[in-house]
Parts: sequence; C-alpha cells; structure tokens
Amino acid sequence: MRIIQVFNRRKDWGGEDNSISHTVDILRRRGVETDLWIREANTLINSPAGRFRAFFSGIHSFESARMMEELIIKKNPDVVCFHNLYPQLSPSVLRTCRQENVPVIWHPHDQRPVCPTGLHLYRGEICERCCGGREYWCVLQNCRQNISESIAYAVRTWTARKTNVFHKNVTFFVVWSEFLKSRLVKAGYSADRIEVVPHPVYIPKDDDISPGGEYLGYMGRISPEKGIRTLVEAAKGLGDVPVHIAGDTNGDTELVNNAPPSVKFVGWCDQTQKKTFYHGARFIVIPSVCFEVFPTVALEALSYGVPVIGARIGGIPEVVIDNKTGLLFESRNSKQLAEKIRYLWERPKLCADMGKAGRDLVLEKYSEQSYFDALMQVFQRAIEINKKA
Repeated sequence: MRIIQVFNRRKDWGGEDNSISHTVDILRRRGVETDLWIREANTLINSPAGRFRAFFSGIHSFESARMMEELIIKKNPDVVCFHNLYPQLSPSVLRTCRQENVPVIWHPHDQRPVCPTGLHLYRGEICERCCGGREYWCVLQNCRQNISESIAYAVRTWTARKTNVFHKNVTFFVVWSEFLKSRLVKAGYSADRIEVVPHPVYIPKDDDISPGGEYLGYMGRISPEKGIRTLVEAAKGLGDVPVHIAGDTNGDTELVNNAPPSVKFVGWCDQTQKKTFYHGARFIVIPSVCFEVFPTVALEALSYGVPVIGARIGGIPEVVIDNKTGLLFESRNSKQLAEKIRYLWERPKLCADMGKAGRDLVLEKYSEQSYFDALMQVFQRAIEINKKA
C-alpha cells in the first residue's frame, strides 16, 4: 500500500507537525510506503501580495490542483490523506484526487470545518455564532483582529460549505475524538463516514515511571484559550503548593507579574526536558477554556503514570476520566480548580493509583500499534468503497 500525506504548514513547527511526522514515522516503520507533501504558508503570508494571493488560493488553487495531479501520476497512491488545507492547498486538491479516482481521507485537526478560525473562541469566550451557516459573524466580530484575514477565513469556510466540497470528495473523515465527531455530525456531516482514531503518544518504559512528584505542572502553549489565568488564579488560594508552568510566555509580563510566588515559569521544554518535567510532577493540570479537540498533553502525562486535573470541556473528559485517571472541574472556575488541586495534592497514594490507571488506559487505547491498526482498517475500507463507486 502507498499513502501520500498532504499538509499545508501554517507556521513554524507545532502540534500539527508533530502529529503528522509521528504518523508518517509509524507507517514507514511498519512497511507502508508513505510520501509527505508539505506546502509552506510562511512563504506566502509574509507580504501584502502574498496575503492577497492567499485569499484566493484558500478558496481554489489551480496551482495546488495541478501539483496534486502531477504527484498522483508520479506516485500512484492507494490513498491520499489530507491535514490542513489552508491557505495554499484549498479544497481544490480534494477534487483532483476524486477526478483521478483516488480515495481521500481528511484529518481535521481542529474545528475549522464549522468555525472559520477553528477555535470557537472570541475574546477568550466560547463562541458558536458561525455555526449553522452564519460565517459572516467572523467578519462582524473581526475574529482574527485583522479585517482582511477575517473576511478571507469567512469566505473560504462559506464557499466550502455552499459547494459541499467535503461531502462530495472525502471518502472518510478521521478525527481524534468522539467530541469532534459529534461536532461534525451536528454540522451535517454523515456519521457513518467519520471514524474516531485517537492519535497515539510515545509510551515510556516501566523503569521511566516515577509517580509522586514535588509540584503540580502545566505543559503546553501559554495563550488565553489554554486557561493559564484560571490556573494562576487558583494558585493564589493554594498557599505554598508549588506550581510549575512549562511553555513560552511570549513576553506576557502581566501574566508573570500577577502570578503568586508559588508559581514558577520554567520555559519551553524539548523532548528530554519534557521527560524530566513529567517525572517531577505529582499531577498535571489542563485548565483550557476552549473546546480542546484532543488533549495530547493529558496522554503524555498519563503515559508517565502522572494523573491529570482537566477542565470539563471539549475532548478532555474522554481521556481524563473523573475519579479514575484524574479529576474534572468546570472550565474557568478557579475556585473549584483550587479545591480539586488541594484534594489531590494531599493524597499522594490516590495520585499514584490514578496515574497507574491512566497509564493502563494509554497502553490499551493509545499505543502506536492500536493507531496503526485502526488507520489501516480505514485505508482498506476507503479503497474498497472507491472500487465500488
């Protein structure tokens, strides 16, 4: 079997890049011929002329369609898998694959099919005004804080919906969580064409597990939608309970200056530093205020036997099983978060038990082999359906 993975990189290395790179590596190590085609958005959006071209290429790109056709002729793939399509690829590449009689798998990494920005977030608050064919709200609210970008995002989402391009050209949608599947079904996508295939995480060896750390931790991007301010506010009522926050503050001096002495910002962590960070944490907190599609950090922590306190929002409850692999609290409720933190902090034995249950869950459902087997089943079904079409 030969697979082509297609990706429009929006920025420098990030979460999407990690997941796609991991997927390609998993497939190749198991003998599946896998090619990766990446288009770099950075080269297009760094100038006014480039942003002007991006507006139209996000709707339809004749150049990307031609390049896709040439790649199919050259590689003769059994399946083509698409990740992010914007701004250079556009849905035009999906049509090309169908015209060339190649089955299409689409992996939406966020909620961009139903929200122009993909986050359902406006000024730090959950926003669903664009749902149900009201993409104009992205413009009225200027969701991108740049009117040209807001118009571009709204127009390309509206165009994709009105032309029914995803319904017509995608064989299967592969999503990471039941939460995202439910959002797509609510938006009118067919449930029997959506497969939930959770992304795997690296699983450390048993001798790398050391439950019972000396601080509670946060790992990830430090931005408003991640709820860092909820965690910092909760920390103010926890006395001397140490809180370590790993991630780039991006110069947010207000956040750092308003944090109590118990909060330590440790900066961005590479893979080796991540391991050390998880080893030192008694548990991890995920205080998101947005619809997290799939909490990869929760799985990483659980793989090290570290339980998680997570916001009851998006796909987080699918991994953070309340009173089993961790605890849940209501998103934005810093008082309740502080109570959950205090409860778990004072029960190291419970932390160890939850951590073990979490690691067992990861071993059972989120291993590389489980992911590979599930993907191959979807690929094979797509090929069979395409033959009958």
